[in-house]
Amino acid sequence: MTPSSDLFDLIQSMSAAERRAFTASIRKTGNADVLLLRVFTSIAKQRKYDETAITELFGDAPIARNFAAYKHHLYGLVVRFLTISAEGDQKHPSATELMQQASILYQRVLYEQSYKMIIRARKAAERSEELDVLYRSFADERNLVVTRQTGHFTGEDVKDACRRIDGEIQRVIGLMAELAAVRDVQTRLFVDHTKVSQRFTSMEESRLWAESILNAPIMSDVSALGTDTAKQLWYHAHIIALSVYDNQYESAFSYAMGLVNLFENNPDRLRSFGLNYLRSVATASTIAIWVGRNEVVRDCIHKLRNGAELFGFVRTEAVNRFDLQSWIYEGALREDLLDIANLDAYVDGALDAIERYGSHERAYDEHQIQVYCISLLMIAERWDQAADLCATALADRRSTSLYSTVLLKTMLCVLQILRGNDDLAESMATSCLRTIRKNPEMLRSSQLFLRMIRKWLSACTPTERYRLIQDYLCEEQALVNEIEGHHQQRVYLNSTHIIWARAQAAHVRMVEAAQNVSTGMPTTVERQPQ
Repeated sequence: MTPSSDLFDLIQSMSAAERRAFTASIRKTGNADVLLLRVFTSIAKQRKYDETAITELFGDAPIARNFAAYKHHLYGLVVRFLTISAEGDQKHPSATELMQQASILYQRVLYEQSYKMIIRARKAAERSEELDVLYRSFADERNLVVTRQTGHFTGEDVKDACRRIDGEIQRVIGLMAELAAVRDVQTRLFVDHTKVSQRFTSMEESRLWAESILNAPIMSDVSALGTDTAKQLWYHAHIIALSVYDNQYESAFSYAMGLVNLFENNPDRLRSFGLNYLRSVATASTIAIWVGRNEVVRDCIHKLRNGAELFGFVRTEAVNRFDLQSWIYEGALREDLLDIANLDAYVDGALDAIERYGSHERAYDEHQIQVYCISLLMIAERWDQAADLCATALADRRSTSLYSTVLLKTMLCVLQILRGNDDLAESMATSCLRTIRKNPEMLRSSQLFLRMIRKWLSACTPTERYRLIQDYLCEEQALVNEIEGHHQQRVYLNSTHIIWARAQAAHVRMVEAAQNVSTGMPTTVERQPQ
């Protein structure tokens, strides 16, 4: 059984400021916790959890022999510290905490104080749209009225107060039912969108299914909904239905911007739900890339990196990780615009973001960023740097999916050719073909390319190589024609191995072949071999 990484995961989730504050609090406790501080700082420095390396620091000391107990104790200290810190960060107690205080006051027969606390809790619940707490506030107020039987603190008669409160309860129940109905639609679309190919035989069938889901009366008019939470889910459901099932990316983009504006038009809600806001910005950025709205992408990148400061919500480690995600969007933007002149700044910034915010939980984001960096470095003919980064990405065992491994090996195969290492390229192509033998359909493009490469490397004349490249590009074009959606086709054509093949066919540099893709030029440039 491998050692638990729970403590490592917890420490990695802390921001640099939280780590400094925790170590300062440990130092105040005296010499007894010096060993725990050493364990904490050692784990904080690791990129991948290695318990053996930690215990070796202590030799034969008791802490090394009973490390599990020390680790458990340190875990408890960190959780308590974070809990206290979170409570200290809150300017106002939560609605739930206020209701608990109101209940305690009620039990002590301090009815007037309990009523005041209920009103405070209700205002907090309305700000955050915690409908369950809002319902409880009215139910407890009614219970207070019935218990006293001497009129309400508002000056109302008991019956009038109960009638008013019952009306409010019914209103909240209506809001809860409305929210549940929208959530049901959103959940059905969200849960099933990962299984489109399994559920439906055609995109038309999936579109009709999504359309029938959106035909629910609750989905007809966002302005008729009573809470921003329901509106948020309403927008999200339409984004999924239009982008996943219907390929209507322009319409999906308008809904994505509506979701962002929903938050930005309500500053209180934005500050309370900063993480949800950043998720909506990330969604808008993704779709903006699909529809070519580059200015919107740039604006979204700025918000993902500076949202906490711009809108005044707490900067947590989860918020920081949206900074990491922003480098994915910048990579897509730079690849689309081929901003080679500013490549150094992008690569350095992206790798620095991985160092600061990356962890085992963000392996997918790191992998995407690395792929963009490798691709841009290859196009800019910085092949040694690209090869080093490719090897680093392949050595990271967190990105172990078949698709990511084959993609990186395919890029490395191209790099070996560019660097004149034909034997290594052929060996890698053969090895990679063996890897994807069990999944030929999922990786048709890679298989097509690698088979061509083995023939191309063994070809004797430039004419033979030229014909192989031309035939290969024609086959790739046939695959592109099967893809639905202009954006997906462009992403496919921007694959590094296809750009390399285009460069070979036209006898141009990779940057020129990449520019031809970006400007919608034909797949090949007819030119006889030299």
